[in-house]
Amino acid sequence: IGGINTVVLLVSSLMMALAVHYAKLGRRKHIIVFLSLTAALGATSALLLPLTFRPIVWMGVIAISLVSSYVMPLRRWLFEL
Repeated sequence: IGGINTVVLLVSSLMMALAVHYAKLGRRKHIIVFLSLTAALGATSALLLPLTFRPIVWMGVIAISLVSSYVMPLRRWLFEL
């Protein structure tokens, strides 16, 4: 799945580059098509991302995020009193 996600991101980058190219040429229909494809591929990549991690790694990422967001500021606040 990680390889698929890589391909999706590379194709998404190509679509964005084509959108910029057609923007310079002033072709509005092409811009809309390629920006829409870029957005669709970006959404696909976002949906595939959690599947690329093993569940235990994903839980570790969430745990680190929660500790850094809530526990560390609370600890600083408690010990400053």
